Amino acid sequence: MAKLENQLFKNISQNIILIVEDEKILFYNHPAAEKAANIGISDLKNYDSNKFIEKITGQKPKLIESGDIEYCIQNTSEHEFYIIIKLPLTENKFFVTMHLLSDTSKKLSDVDKLKSFYEKILDKAFDGIIIIDNEAKIKYMNKVAEQITGFSKEILLGRSLVNIFRNKHAKERFKALLDKFAKTGYVVPEYSNFSKLFPTPKGDIYIDVAITSFKDKEGKWNAIGILRDITDKYKAEQALKEQKRIIEEKNEYLKNFISIVAHDIKNVISQTMSLSELLIESFDEYDKKDLKTFLDMIHSTTKKGYGLLENLLQWGKSITDRIPFTLMSVDISQLLKNVCEYVGLQAETKNIEFKKKIENLKVKIDYNTIFIALYNIINNAIKFSYENSTIEISVQRDKDYALITIKDYGKGMNVKIIENLFKEPFRHIQTGTKGETGSGLGMLLVYEFIKRNNGDISVNSRENAGTTFNIHLPLAEK
Repeated sequence: MAKLENQLFKNISQNIILIVEDEKILFYNHPAAEKAANIGISDLKNYDSNKFIEKITGQKPKLIESGDIEYCIQNTSEHEFYIIIKLPLTENKFFVTMHLLSDTSKKLSDVDKLKSFYEKILDKAFDGIIIIDNEAKIKYMNKVAEQITGFSKEILLGRSLVNIFRNKHAKERFKALLDKFAKTGYVVPEYSNFSKLFPTPKGDIYIDVAITSFKDKEGKWNAIGILRDITDKYKAEQALKEQKRIIEEKNEYLKNFISIVAHDIKNVISQTMSLSELLIESFDEYDKKDLKTFLDMIHSTTKKGYGLLENLLQWGKSITDRIPFTLMSVDISQLLKNVCEYVGLQAETKNIEFKKKIENLKVKIDYNTIFIALYNIINNAIKFSYENSTIEISVQRDKDYALITIKDYGKGMNVKIIENLFKEPFRHIQTGTKGETGSGLGMLLVYEFIKRNNGDISVNSRENAGTTFNIHLPLAEK
């Protein structure tokens, strides 16, 4: 099987691919070998697979069972993580794939740490400093305190903090606390350290306040308050909370999505293994015609698996902004011709005819990403079309855009599928008219790539009445 495995995985340059038996590595591809060399392992053959994963990610694999597969997402740093999928091939043999993703989101920087009062005092302090006497009158405030409060020393010096309370009950309570402070130096916890929204002449700000008491030369209790403007910090924390919510949502999405993709990969590998094992066991019993049939089936299955992995790799690159992207002038008619030729075999097996009405236009796009997008749309049209039907493809000018319309007369989609088609397509997976399966990943790529090319896409469909995709792509300048 080694030759077959090499054929299957030789073009996979991003994922680490392992085949393990009783936790020992039987097969590994080139990226796995490179990673092993980087961490000081000279030969992966028969190496413990769990130890290998632990050395790469820095932690033992914590795989989660989902049906007959296992998977996990393991961080290697704050901005990178591996998606690890483990699929059973036989009772003791497993297929393991590891894909590294880089999270490009950067943590927002926090405000600087409080500088030591002993290093930078009074007017040179980083934070605002206010000193009050035992009557709560302001004795001193530094320049930063002026900036934070929005009031000058001339206005506040000598005035009592009691005056800031407009509510009669709050003012009376503060006076009672002040009497206790004047006698004992006691500052109640709620006033010793707190944060609040503070109105200033320049607008509302968020401040941190820390208060401590001390005795002056006359033995009277005074208090020193340190003010910190945390407006930027507060906004950063809110942004981080939103970022955390998005990441958690993305992780939940990945968990659901991985389960579906893993099953598709498993089916491809299982089919290929079954066909190749049947050939090996009964090779001499088949004539050339039978052998060619088997080879065609193996080729078709591996091509499907390669396409799935290619989509997975492209999707992984797209969500981390690592996919090559170059805008150029492209003849849209030639691009569509290339895509139709690429899916020609699938169309022939269902006797589906392409009817084209294409205006000769040039668009400003990245060729590779739009090729993938159009391939996925037309491939889906074939999948959901009935035998002996047609798929209509047209291109016409629509102001500053080329409008590409791809219409089939197949199964169509209901409202729920349409609503999630470009968001969470795996939630409502349809089979094709001949039982063809899919993961929904293609539609994610379609939407992502068309948007990245400054285009737009919409879909109209009804169950049993076919589907129409309308894609707008910007015209190239003359």
